[in-house]
Amino acid sequence: MSRATGAVAEARALAHLEAEGLHCLRRNFNCSVGELDLVMRAPDGALVVVEVRHRADDAQVSALESLSPAKLRRVILATEVLLLADPTLAGDAVRFDVVAITGDALDGALDWIPDAFRP
Repeated sequence: MSRATGAVAEARALAHLEAEGLHCLRRNFNCSVGELDLVMRAPDGALVVVEVRHRADDAQVSALESLSPAKLRRVILATEVLLLADPTLAGDAVRFDVVAITGDALDGALDWIPDAFRP
């Protein structure tokens, strides 16, 4: 997937989540252990770390299947770095969501899976 396609998928995921009442705090938080695609605040106050996955219709694995244990570990570690870097977020309840887009990044099938995995 190209960076441009990834950016389209992330923008679409962001728009979808904002329409569902979440508020974006950070996009593409990078650190030495990984990247967080979206960091959002849920209406209930929870900090929501969102991993956006996109795969074409003809991909060998689905967007959800592309989430390896190693990738999940990097997301969890990057979240820990974020929480250490921003004390205002420390102590907040955290959940990990996944937005999986299959097909065209702009108008393919979008599945939002709240609380998709736990550390």
